[in-house]
Amino acid sequence: MPQTKKSRGFTLVEIMVVISVIGVLSSVGGNYFMSSSKRATMRACQENLKILNKAVELYNFDHGTYPAQSDWQISLVPYFQNKSVPSCPKSGLYVPAINSESGQIVEFYCTIHGRFTGSEVQLGNVGGANMTPPVPDIPVR
Repeated sequence: MPQTKKSRGFTLVEIMVVISVIGVLSSVGGNYFMSSSKRATMRACQENLKILNKAVELYNFDHGTYPAQSDWQISLVPYFQNKSVPSCPKSGLYVPAINSESGQIVEFYCTIHGRFTGSEVQLGNVGGANMTPPVPDIPVR
């Protein structure tokens, strides 16, 4: 009576197919994870800039003027819920955009993510004709 050979294990073709499928799924999933991670970082930076810009507006409401460039960190601390200046999640610097006529801060932008207006990110020119961004000298943490 002939004996039948019992199949044990997987063939090389089956293993190659499984590895190929895993590779395709991981590359698609990895790209999705990376893009969602970048979006989350951008969103966190956007929220921090909203907080900074809202603090500038509250300061203006309370004092009738915008904070000066020289002491903005000290001037704005009372307007933050946890009493510390927010920082960019990617180690960017939050730099004030200064009105060149008055020398006062009118808004902030991030050195990595740019300037947020509504739901858009503007990475180009910050401010209008009368606004110039200074060179950052102190990192905000």
